[in-house]
Amino acid sequence: MTVSGGVLAIDDDPMSLAVLEEVLDGRFELTTAPCGVAGVASAETTRPDVVLLDVVLPDIDGFEVCRRLRAIGALAHTKVLLVSACSAVGERLRGYEAGADDYVTKPFDAEELLAKIRVYQRLKTIEELDRLKGDLIDLLAHETRTPLSGVLPAAELLDCPGDMLETDRRLLARIVLEGGRRLSILNEATLALSQARCGRLDLTPVDLDLAQLVSAAVAHLHAVSEAGSRLRVEIAGPTWVRADATRLRLVVDALLDVALRASDACPRVQVVPAAEFGRLLVQMPDRRAPLADASVQFAAIERGGQVVGVDLGLWLSHVVVTAQQGTVRTVSLGDAYAVEVCLPTASPGA
Repeated sequence: MTVSGGVLAIDDDPMSLAVLEEVLDGRFELTTAPCGVAGVASAETTRPDVVLLDVVLPDIDGFEVCRRLRAIGALAHTKVLLVSACSAVGERLRGYEAGADDYVTKPFDAEELLAKIRVYQRLKTIEELDRLKGDLIDLLAHETRTPLSGVLPAAELLDCPGDMLETDRRLLARIVLEGGRRLSILNEATLALSQARCGRLDLTPVDLDLAQLVSAAVAHLHAVSEAGSRLRVEIAGPTWVRADATRLRLVVDALLDVALRASDACPRVQVVPAAEFGRLLVQMPDRRAPLADASVQFAAIERGGQVVGVDLGLWLSHVVVTAQQGTVRTVSLGDAYAVEVCLPTASPGA
């Protein structure tokens, strides 16, 4: 039977946990915690779809646990079902006031519990999709404004009749190309992220040379943007990985775009082959503060201490790379931070 979603059970009763493990076995991925504090920590790490929360716990009660869970932004859509042997209306009301979504009375009926988990799992997905759609619309409205403010005037000047110096024409053409490149990355990234959240991100892994793909991305940057000349590229040699070429190229383009937008310095881009994975490292120069976790959806791009945009590169990398058995993390380089992408190696011609 296919395992679906994640359920966190917070309960100090081994018998209750054993029953839940039997009921949920093969249907949902189950994580358990023996007390409230451990349960909150586990929820932050695992980000479950549904939390089955016992009211009576050895440290803090279920109501306080629920309030703490509701204070965590990343768990805004996680559904909390309080579990108790008491069915009094007063206790139920306390649970709802603390932020619980529903109440399950012990001993529970297995089929009813499974049905409730499925219902709340679907509801969480719907809420997340609605929020994501709204966020992406706001993002597109905000992030397209800057490149369009350069593209449209430049295109109008190019369309004006009369002679124009070749240097001026080339400058205007560069502005149009650079704006178009950024708009294309933004459009493709938002589309891929939306498809991934709906479970429709199609991936076709092939054996490809990561070094060659990165070189092509950098060459394209040089052709359409003066900023591309700031990249310092270090490629150790052919680095064969197994990945979807189109999606991986989008990841590389997005990360290079963020690195260039975040600083006037020269970002370093490294491609390094290894025994089990191909490694891509994109440095964010002059970045003194840690980068956001790779799974953060809308991280800020900072430049000189000021927010200059929204970084979709990290989130896109996390979604695309982890779907292909790779890893994405942010690492410290001592005087700066970088994004590290690792993908499983492949043998060309194998």
